[in-house]
Amino acid sequence: MKNDMSYILQTPEECLLHAKIMAGRGQSDLAGAAYKRAFHLMAAKSGVSSEVERECWAGIHAYEHAKAERLGRKNYTATRIRPMIKHWGIKKTIERTVRRKGNSVGYRDAIALGLKDMTFEAIVLRHPKEFSAEAVAISKDVQAPH
Repeated sequence: MKNDMSYILQTPEECLLHAKIMAGRGQSDLAGAAYKRAFHLMAAKSGVSSEVERECWAGIHAYEHAKAERLGRKNYTATRIRPMIKHWGIKKTIERTVRRKGNSVGYRDAIALGLKDMTFEAIVLRHPKEFSAEAVAISKDVQAPH
């Protein structure tokens, strides 16, 4: 039997609740799995067809959740990133964000929640052909110390 209950959680809300419970019990691996499932379920509703774009949307949801946690809020909307997505599209926005160089507060927030593989840099590294060589190089540099 799997030691990861996230596979039976059907909605993002169930996943987030489960994640909070597991984090409160000190089970960060189960909390992380539930968080990831929640963000992937949210991304599935975005209506995009490509895997990389779904991962980008999951990364946006992870970023927003991590920031809300740090600020002590129930919700947070990425008010600068979401308009960029409308203007340039999701992949170009991720590219531009990564190319700003250096790990941002949002990156550190995601790391603190155990969501390193959902950061924009991790997405770029999983799909290097979808992004510029510069974005890939910067992502490698940012992820290296962690």
